[in-house]
Amino acid sequence: MSKNKQLPHHISTPFMHWMFNGGHSAEVKTDCVVLRKNKNIGKIFCDGTTAKSYLMNNYCAERYEMFLKQYFNNGKSFIDALNLTAAQRYAVALTQNPIFMKVA
Repeated sequence: MSKNKQLPHHISTPFMHWMFNGGHSAEVKTDCVVLRKNKNIGKIFCDGTTAKSYLMNNYCAERYEMFLKQYFNNGKSFIDALNLTAAQRYAVALTQNPIFMKVA
């Protein structure tokens, strides 16, 4: 079991998309993001503001440990690919949900 239960902000987007690629779905609650896959439930605690890091439950911390192993084995290109996927998904979400687009 991982002892580090803090998810650094700078790596939170690639980690979340790694979780999505692994079959997890996300639900935003008032105090956390809930990641579900089958009966497994991960939680990343946040209050809607940007912080240096976010507390995770044990399941998320274990997944984060696996994520870091893949990162160390594959290098920066692993993170770059996840960031690109995140940007593409965000762009698609904006076009599908124009209410989220800001009017200039």
